[in-house]
Amino acid sequence: MRVMARVSIVPTEWREYFVSKYSRQAEQVIGDNELEFYVDAPGYGELKEEIAVKNVHSNEWRYAVYSNSEIEDSKLLSIFIPAAPLDLRGDDFKYYERLCPACRVYINQKSDLVLKKEMGKRDIGMTYAHEYLISPRLKSIFEREHITGVQYRPVSHRNYEEPVAYQLVVTNTLPPLHPSSDLESSGTDCEVCGFRSVLKPWVKPLAYAAEVQSQLQDFNRSTEFFGIGIYPRPSIMASQRVRQLLIANKVEPVQYEPVLFVAS
Repeated sequence: MRVMARVSIVPTEWREYFVSKYSRQAEQVIGDNELEFYVDAPGYGELKEEIAVKNVHSNEWRYAVYSNSEIEDSKLLSIFIPAAPLDLRGDDFKYYERLCPACRVYINQKSDLVLKKEMGKRDIGMTYAHEYLISPRLKSIFEREHITGVQYRPVSHRNYEEPVAYQLVVTNTLPPLHPSSDLESSGTDCEVCGFRSVLKPWVKPLAYAAEVQSQLQDFNRSTEFFGIGIYPRPSIMASQRVRQLLIANKVEPVQYEPVLFVAS
């Protein structure tokens, strides 16, 4: 694992200077004012030093980057769908019950989802409320391969009688994460119902105690809820077998992040 830093140059009068000077050393240039560097690369240190000397206002965001071998060797993987969310018919919150009047989060689903637009040729997607949807084709693949830890809830569209997609309902909930995950409070702790959501550090993976490995299924969800706002959700994690199935069947886009197992 390496840590990538995205450095944004704020003053417009300095953007061209820094981007022009450091673009060849950067891993990536984004727009007219952002440069990405691995934090252990010489160019990153030089950039940060010059920013400090010239007293230029900048912002920085860091995130972890994993090698192919780290992902391939991991027994359990957090999965993410880096695509535009799928729109539901009507307001998203109409499909859920509010947990309590105080915290105002929507967790308990009360009806099947209805898509505003079809998924098209996509085999996987995600709604604004962070629900994972799959195509009938991918559902058939999972069922044929006896993928465990998941149920399928039909997703409809007004133009079709049959389901146009299926919601992944992950049924296998793992014990609490290991303290080394360094989770942070999202600031949404509810004094009325006790609900709590957390935030995951961008620069390190989630971790479980080693003995949790005996409880894994193909799909798994965390006990903890993640996120800020009205739709906090558990982290969804999948086995290496699921990853290989998705790759073999050209299911995109999906991103993977290793989950660690540590001695308790």
